[in-house]
Amino acid sequence: MQESIDLKFIKSVSLSFATQIIIVLLGIVTSVITARYLGPSGRGIFAVLTNIVAVSMQIGHLGFPGANIYFLGKNKENPESIVSMSLIIGLLGGAIISVFVYLLFQAVPGIVKDVDTSLLIITLFSLPFLFVTSLFNSIVLGLRKYVPYNILLVLNKNLSLVKVAVILVILSLGIKELVLGTTIVSIIIFFMYLIYINKQSKISLKFNKNLFFDMWLYGRKSYLASTFGFLIIRSDIFLVNYFLGSFYTGLYAISVALIDLIYLLPGTIGTILFPTVAGGSPHNLTVRVFKYTLYLMSILSFFAFFLSKPLILLMYGTEFEGSVSPFLILLPGIIFLGLETIIMQDLAGRGFPRIAYIAPAISFAVNLFLNIIFIPTLKINGAAISSTICYGLIMLLILLYSSKAYNISLKNYFILGKEDFIFLKNIFRKKYKITL
Repeated sequence: MQESIDLKFIKSVSLSFATQIIIVLLGIVTSVITARYLGPSGRGIFAVLTNIVAVSMQIGHLGFPGANIYFLGKNKENPESIVSMSLIIGLLGGAIISVFVYLLFQAVPGIVKDVDTSLLIITLFSLPFLFVTSLFNSIVLGLRKYVPYNILLVLNKNLSLVKVAVILVILSLGIKELVLGTTIVSIIIFFMYLIYINKQSKISLKFNKNLFFDMWLYGRKSYLASTFGFLIIRSDIFLVNYFLGSFYTGLYAISVALIDLIYLLPGTIGTILFPTVAGGSPHNLTVRVFKYTLYLMSILSFFAFFLSKPLILLMYGTEFEGSVSPFLILLPGIIFLGLETIIMQDLAGRGFPRIAYIAPAISFAVNLFLNIIFIPTLKINGAAISSTICYGLIMLLILLYSSKAYNISLKNYFILGKEDFIFLKNIFRKKYKITL
């Protein structure tokens, strides 16, 4: 039985990671075009707007994407009820958050620099559609429909690339048109998910109050955990913009975007691990996955360290040479974040003990303090140093908890044993008919 779970997990990760490679390539092309045509300052403004959307969604989703995956993974609820709940919460919640963010920026006009109000309004219009898309995406994942899940992700990235190419390259337009195009694409993607979900489960607007509170009781834990962790890197963008302006924000945004590419590996693994654990997988699988992730990410980071400067100069041009240094500083941090993701998804699948949100909350507070000290003096390198320290702190806290909770020695999370190599040999033999 365990061998069957392990093999299914490896197959799911392989499919999703292959998809992520395609997404990476599309994302790199999109990022390069955007940076070269908008320059550091324009790229910085676009990064701030993107960040506003990301933070608004993270704060506004109230943990329901994670609750969708958990409840569907545990077969706790009828998918039709969850679909209806997601549609109502997404549209209503997205509209409320849009109005709130607009009023906040009107009340505190200096909260971001160089961002025109019209750009903000166009961006906020997309929030209700993005909220529903996020919730529907979690439903597809919770149902373990991995092929459609990956196809929809690739279509999303293809549309983003087409949008950038048409607006910036073919039509030679500017940032306002790019922001408008981004909102239009978000609406198109919303309808793509709506059509697919409607085929899987009948969509209605019935609101199940009992289900809402049950999902909220679970989701609030994942909400706190994911929000504090998410805000560590996202708050950096806002603070860099506040202290240094859009030019440095553009440089730092490229560093973060490239770091995110390395995070795709643990992010993909963690995405599949969550419903697998929720479905009954033992912690031993998580320990093994943690070790494999550590070594794979270390290898990726080793090559990234030496290739980053020539690749950044080649792809983005000399204007973005300042992105190299923070990227290098963030490399250890992304390893810490990747490993933390593996353990955190295991905790999520087991009901979220308090450490899952206490550790990110502590680290977020430390990150704000360090950024306020470091950014004015060390500029964007200071933001990178702060993030790396805080991701290391989260990983340490939850790893210590996990080791104690499951009575597993810390060294077992890091040292590959004979059984780990035997496991890999069996997986290759079964999946690829290869004898090692």
